[in-house]
Parts: sequence; C-alpha cells; structure tokens
Amino acid sequence: MSNNERLSESPVEDEARRSIASAVFLSNTSVLEEWAAESTELKCIAVRYFHARFVRALDATSSGSPRRRQWFAKSNSQKTRLDYSAYLRLFPGLQRVGHAQAQASWKMFQPADVRTCLRVISSMYANPHEFIFAWFSATSSFGLFKKKDVMSKKECKTLLDNIGPQADIPCDSMTLHEFTKLLSLGLLSPLLSIFDILPSRDEEKAMIQLSDTTDGFVVSTAWWNQWLSYVSSHEGTFNCVAARPSSIYNLDLLEHDQLKPHLQANQDYVVVTAASWATLLTLYGGGPAIPFHAKSGAADVVNVFLAERDGRPSPQHRLVNICQPIPANALLSSLALMFELDMAPTRLRLWHRKSPEEDWTLWNEPERLLEYALVEMQTSSYEWPRPQLKSPRDFRPLKIGDAVDAYDCERVWRCGIVQRVSTLETNRVCIHFTGFSSIYDEWIHQDSGKLQPRYSRTNPSKYWNTPTRLNPGFAGAVGLLNLGNTCFLNCALQCLSATSIWRSYFLQKLYTKDICRNNKFGTKGKIVHAFGGIMAQLWANRNTCMTIVSPNDFRKVFSKCKPQFDGFDQHDGHEYIASLLDAIHEDLNHPQTQTTPKLQSAQNDIQLGHEAWARHLLQNQSVVVDVFHGLLRSQTTCNQCAHRRVQFEPSLFLSLPIAQLSAQCVLRVWVHPLEAPPRLCEVVLKSSEGNAKMVLDSLAEQMQLHVDRLRLIHVQSHRFARLLPVDTLICDFEKAILCCFERKYTNQGTLSIVDIQVIHRINGNQLIGLPFVLSVDSEILCKEMHSYLDAQLQKFLDFPPSSYSVRGMQLSEVGSSKGVIIPSSDDALLTYYMPPQILVLDWTSDEFIRRHDDIQSILTPAPRTTITLDLCLSNFMKKEEITDDCWKCDSCQATNGGTRQMDIWRAPDVVMIHLKRFHYSMVQHNKMQELVQFPLEGLDLKPYIGAPMEDPNSCLYDLYAVVNHTGGLSEGHYTAYCRYDINPPKGLHPQVVAPSHLWLNFDDEIVSEIPPANVVTNAAYVLFYRRRVLSGNSILRTI
Repeated sequence: MSNNERLSESPVEDEARRSIASAVFLSNTSVLEEWAAESTELKCIAVRYFHARFVRALDATSSGSPRRRQWFAKSNSQKTRLDYSAYLRLFPGLQRVGHAQAQASWKMFQPADVRTCLRVISSMYANPHEFIFAWFSATSSFGLFKKKDVMSKKECKTLLDNIGPQADIPCDSMTLHEFTKLLSLGLLSPLLSIFDILPSRDEEKAMIQLSDTTDGFVVSTAWWNQWLSYVSSHEGTFNCVAARPSSIYNLDLLEHDQLKPHLQANQDYVVVTAASWATLLTLYGGGPAIPFHAKSGAADVVNVFLAERDGRPSPQHRLVNICQPIPANALLSSLALMFELDMAPTRLRLWHRKSPEEDWTLWNEPERLLEYALVEMQTSSYEWPRPQLKSPRDFRPLKIGDAVDAYDCERVWRCGIVQRVSTLETNRVCIHFTGFSSIYDEWIHQDSGKLQPRYSRTNPSKYWNTPTRLNPGFAGAVGLLNLGNTCFLNCALQCLSATSIWRSYFLQKLYTKDICRNNKFGTKGKIVHAFGGIMAQLWANRNTCMTIVSPNDFRKVFSKCKPQFDGFDQHDGHEYIASLLDAIHEDLNHPQTQTTPKLQSAQNDIQLGHEAWARHLLQNQSVVVDVFHGLLRSQTTCNQCAHRRVQFEPSLFLSLPIAQLSAQCVLRVWVHPLEAPPRLCEVVLKSSEGNAKMVLDSLAEQMQLHVDRLRLIHVQSHRFARLLPVDTLICDFEKAILCCFERKYTNQGTLSIVDIQVIHRINGNQLIGLPFVLSVDSEILCKEMHSYLDAQLQKFLDFPPSSYSVRGMQLSEVGSSKGVIIPSSDDALLTYYMPPQILVLDWTSDEFIRRHDDIQSILTPAPRTTITLDLCLSNFMKKEEITDDCWKCDSCQATNGGTRQMDIWRAPDVVMIHLKRFHYSMVQHNKMQELVQFPLEGLDLKPYIGAPMEDPNSCLYDLYAVVNHTGGLSEGHYTAYCRYDINPPKGLHPQVVAPSHLWLNFDDEIVSEIPPANVVTNAAYVLFYRRRVLSGNSILRTI
C-alpha cells in the first residue's frame, strides 16, 4: 500500500506556464500520452522512479517535519513549496548551468508537488525546443515567471555557453521558429539530459553486476543482450529513448513454475546479483523473479506449512524458494523468521512429503527437502506433539464424524461434529453443534477459518495454551460483521480493499478533492465518504487479531441511495460490485461535456478506438474509469459483400459463459432390480436440463421395470447420502455416484415393506463397494432374511460360504464395532433390527467386492476434460455466425447472415472477470458447479487483445482477489480470497528466498490464511486480475 497522498493541481500562474505545461497532464485520464514514444510500462516505471527521487529530495528539506503536509499543500503557498536547495538535489545537473539559469528553471517548474514537475518534464519531451527556448528566454518579475517571444542576444550567448560555441549559429536574438530551425536536438541534449528521470547509460551500467560464483537471480539472455546494447551506446540520451529495452521478460525460461531443464548459462540466461536484480526491477519492471544458487542451480519451490499445537498442518503457509542442499539450522532459523516464531532452531523440526496424498516423514539434513514441508514446534514441556497423534491424517480435508470447533452464526466458538459432506463438490460440510438440535446445523466451507481442530478455540488455555484469534493480525486483514445475509456486501468490500491502487486513493482521502456535488446522478459524496470510512476502519492501526468491523453505517447509506439493496435479503455479489462502483463513479465523475460528441472519420481501427475512448473520457472521468474501465471491440462482417462494421464499447466486467465441453449429459447408474442381477446402466440426455424423473423413466425403459417402483439414491463414501426426489435437478447430481433400486411391491395390505440399507465393510471399520437396498416384508424372520440376502449377493458376487457376517447398527456407528449380530434363527428380524438402522456385511476379504468390474468402474471417477479460463475467453472472443433474422448489412442490405467477433481493445489496470455460473432458461434455473482452472500469476491476455501491444509484459495479469459463492440458487454463501503482499523478513539465509505475498480467506468475521493451491475452486464467481505494471494515470492517482 502506498503511503502517498493525492497531488493537488497547481494553479497556472501566467501564460508562459500554460504554454509549457501542455494538456498532457491536465487530465487524469490522459497522463503521459504524448510523452515521446515511450511504452506504457516505461512511463509507469519513470513516474515511480521520479517519485522516489522527489521524496528523497523533499525528506532532506523537511528537517523532520511531516512530509505529507509539506508535499501536498497547494503550490501557491510559499511555505509549502519545494525550496531551491531541494530542487537542486532533485536535478543535480543544474549546478553546471549557473545559478541564474538554475533559478530560472526552478521558477519555471514551480515544484510544489511531483505532478507539477512531471507535467513540465512531459512538455519537454513533447516539445523540447519550446522548453529550452522558454527556459533561457524567460524573465522573472516580482517572483513570477514570464515568457518572451524573442530570445535576446545576451540570453542566446548564455545558451551557447552551456552547449558550447557553434560556428553555424549566430550569437544574436532569435524567435522560437528560428531557434527550432538552427539548433538540432543533438545540440540541446546536454541541457535536456539534466532533467532525465532515469539514470544515464553509464550510471545504469555501473549499477548492474553479473554473479558468476554467488547467489543471484536469472535474467533471460534475449533481454540481457538488448540491455547491453542500450547501455553500451554513447549517443545523446534524448534521441535514444526508444532504444531502451522494454520490461524484463523471463517467462520463456519457466516450465510449470520451474526453470526449464537443459538451459545453458550465458546462452539462455545470465545470473545477476540480488542487488542488481532489485535495481533492474526498479528501472524496468517485469519478471518473474527466478532465484539461483551457484552450487545447486535454480531454487526449489517448497510449500511450507506451520503445524498446529497438536502437530497437524495449520492454514499458515509460505511458498518458499530454497536452494538445496542447505544446513538444517540455517533453514529452520529462516523459517522461524518467516512465521515470526520466537523459538530457537533446536525446538523446531521439519517433516516433508512429495504430495498431499502421502504421509509426512521426518526430514534429516542430508536428504533433499520435498515439495511439501511441515514445521513442527516443541510444546512448553519440550515434547514433540506429532508422535502423540491418534491418527496421522491431517485436519483437512474433513470427513464425516470428525470433531471440530466451529464458529456459529451467533459469533461463538462451539464444539461440533461433521454430520454431512456436500454432494455438490462444493467442499462444504454440515456441522452439528454438540448439545443443540439439528435445526441449528450449518454448512461451512472446509477451508474456512470458522472450522478449527477440537478444543483449539473452545478451550484454548487448557488444551492449546494459545489465545483465540479471529484474524492473523496483519494490517487490513480484518473481518466484517455479517448483519444478516450481508456476506455479498462483505465480500465486495474485502475485494475492493485488496485493490492496492484503489485502496490508497481512499485511505489518503484523495477523493475529497474529486467529489462532484452538482452531478444529478450522484449522491453529493455520501457514498464515497461512507466507503472511505469503511476502508479507514479496515486499515486502522488500532486493529488487533480480535477486531471485527461492522459495515452497518455503510450499508445504511448505500441502501438509501440504492433501494434495491435495502433490507436483509441475499443479493448477487457481481451485481452489487457493479452497482457500488457505478455509485462511486457518479460521485467522483467530472464530465467535460454532457452531450456525446460524434465520431470523426477514422482511417483504421487504431484511430477509431482512440476516438471512441476519447469520447468515453469526455463524459466519464474518475478513479473508477482509471482503474477498472476498458474498451471492447465488436466486428461484424457480411457474408455477401464482406462489409466490416466495427464498434467500440466501454466495459467494467468481462462476463464469460462457462465453456460447455459437451452438450450431452451422460449419467452412470448402478441399478439393483429385485428379480435380475444388478448391472451398470448409462443414461444419455440431450442436456443437464431436467430432473430425476427423466433418469428414472430411462432406467425403467432399459430394465423393463415399473418406474413407480424405482428409487434413485446418491452414494457417498460407500453409503447412501440422500434419496433423490423426482423433482431434483439433474445438474445437482450429474457428477455423483448413483444407485437405483426396485422397491418390493405386494397386494396384501396387512403386510408392510421395509427398505433396509446394506453396506459392505472389512476390518471392522473400512467401508468398501456399493451399498444396496434389501426390500423385505416387515414380518420376515431372521433366517429368511439371511437366505434372501445370500441369494441377492450371489447374483453379482462370487464368494464361498461363511465369507461374511451380518450386523445391525446405526449409520453413525459403522466405523466402530458396535451393533448386534443378526443370527440365522426363527426370531423375527425386528427383534434384532429396528429401522432406520442399517445392515453391515463384515467380509473376511475385500477381494470378493473389488474384482467386480462394474462396481469398480462406477466407483472410479470418470476422467474430466479440464475447463480453463483461457477456454472461456476463447469461446467468448471466437467468431460466431449471426442467426438473427432481423439483422441486415449496412452496406448491401443483405439479410442472409454474417459473422460477429468480440475482442479486447483496451485492457484496464484491473480486469474483473465474471464467470456466469447462474443459468436461466425456459426449462429450469440452476447454478453451474464446473471447476474453471485459472492462473494465480501470469494470465496472458495478448491473444484476446486486438490493439497492437508494445511490450510482452503489458498483457500479463496477476490474480489478487476472488469472489466465491458456495451453494445453489435457493441458498448460498459468499467468501473472498485475497492476496496479501508482505515484506520479507531480514536475516534470512542467502539460500532461502521468502515469498512476496500470501493468500487470506475472508469469511465474514473470520480471516485465515489459505494455501495458494486451494484458491482455485469451483466456487469462484468473480476474479480480480491486476496488471503487473500499472499505467501512468493510475500511478498519478496516488502519488
């Protein structure tokens, strides 16, 4: 987060100032557009670098006074101007031109703030002759800078003295036109170089050093050679700005986030020192950073988890680059610094494993540390907790019957039991609170901080000896109170709070100068002030690990202005974010015209796109536009005359339909009829639109059974999870394991039918195979039940006699030895068994079940074709045929069809991607639960951007926030995953590189860490991507 304030516009003091300060910086949305031929990335780097220089010069002047007060006051206040001595520190090259000319340039710059300086420098790049002419020909009267139309003979002599005598240039008075004609840019470059923002070639070359024998960072040879050519050139600085290389691009060296094998040093890459890498990032940007060790080569990426007090992995996680081999003591000391552990390395030890499916093994120093590591801490009694665990299984993923501490809707930690696991692949579990009725059960996401190990929160002093925390204690990582179905509001606020450039603008109250009080579509600043207030509360210095912020005041203000969000009903998170940004935009919007100007004739798409964006800016100028608004291009081509029509449309979101890999829906069902052997059936439907009755009708037709006797059941963990009513939507169970049984039917009304669930088990606690239903008369005897059960099993299993025993028990007891053995006697079955108990078959061997091919086939998940974000973008941008009968070509008036294609023309600094999960049709409404794979870093939008791009890094975006929605249409919950940037601790071993960020899970009042591998889920609804190098207009919003 930037600590800078918004720069106030300095008033222009005279006509000369207006001439020099061209319109380049007069609009926030056209910053640096005319600055020579520099790329957007270089403009951003230059602004940041000059800003740092300005701060250093000002800090030396302030003499301990607060920089913010001196820097950002109005420029016409003599007490707050950057004084002459600080100005010389900002531009030290002025000392060689003499005191009089240095004073003249200082008064020309009027350097009250960094924006004024950048505005004048921008005009220098736009018109260098006019800049030098105004500098040397201007006079000062009563402290004011005045421009002249003619440079006097004396002033001309002073100019020539500074650039050196020239035989072909007369030392006489001259006008600007004559000045421009006589003096080339090469002659003026010594004077222009004084105001260079970035270091000179020689200075830059001296800063960068290769690392042949020590640790460092990898740089692509292709980029390195461009940089060497640039710094080795001795031409004039001003004339060779275009020769400066673009941002660093190392992605071609990586494969699966690791350095590609078989790369050759000095041929494919070079290694620079850590200090040189930091300098290159400051001067050029780009990346990514690839640590390198001289002995071991590229660093290994290790997922390091901090153990809970009981020894199991906690959500606290760091993605660490480690150059191996490394001494154990050095590694443990570095990890202790990362996790802020006040422990000696001797009280820590490491466990590791290759994948999450494997068990943890103790790491010894000679071994190579594997991909996953666990830092275990000794207890206060100097004991290791992991050997005392009853089970080596991690706390997550949770299973039915696991004991937990859960944070309930009353904001109280209570003991609970995992009652059910979600059947919709949403990673949610149903928690039953101990001692409470089942009506208080809650569905909670497995990765939520609201679920913790038993007694870690309900009785921490006795069992864990650690205080209860609601958040990790980081600045800004504070939960928001759920006021009642306001999780969508909390989620939107947390994601916007994670937008660094946006957050800085509000935390420094820069919006107060931009509020438009005469906009009839705005609220005269009410919403902006309320939003700024909630941001200030989230990032207040007084916040602790127990702080909860209430958004009630903000909700009241916003709901008054947007009545559709009044009350406590659940709302769509995407719609709320769009409405909130629109309201903030209207409060801050300063349109230059109320009417939409007509487009001028353009020769190509580049000109047309530039004019369309300029038209948009005439009516929309605010920080919302600078950060979030982009431009889409729509191309329509006629099939008959090939006439092409191009339209441009501003955009706030990219709303992408989730790609459908197959139009058909294929369900596999294990059917268990009464009179025939069970078998595996496939039900093929045209789409997933429909309900369970369609599946039952198809099964009845295939098996020649009565459809009214069939029951469809969802199986989970080798047991029945739920009976599916006939009106259950197919989309709710299309990826589930399904069983269907035929219910026994009788014409004798005195007899009732009992449907008994039968489960297979081995070793007394391990469930196997597929359950089925034994449909029997309620008056059946035990021996008759045994005979009937054996006959049913013989239909599909091959086993010798006495291979199993039958036990009746409650479903919750299947993991224990409880229950009653059912004898083969003349007693009634209901003597030993009472519904809703189940029958458990304890097999002597699992071989009888496992060798059945159909059972193993349905239990094995079908391979899925991965849906990626790139696939969704490609489908959204692909060319499609126009099927609208009302469409007509503008040129030939033909109606026989055409093609339409959409692409991105101007990508904003923050791209918000909305995945359209909620599907509405004439048949049904449902939510799509498909997993869309999206990258956490390096989303490349270049294939989808139609405008020409200057730099390969200009299209790369990194994820920093995700809006998640779990549940369905009728019920659901919003959470947010946000990236949190951290500073690496000091004192780390050179072979250990700390991560630059971590991920946090915001679940209303609870904030917890989450491993990056868990960020990509099928609950992702809105994705927030940030450009790696922000544009100049966004940077100037907060410096």
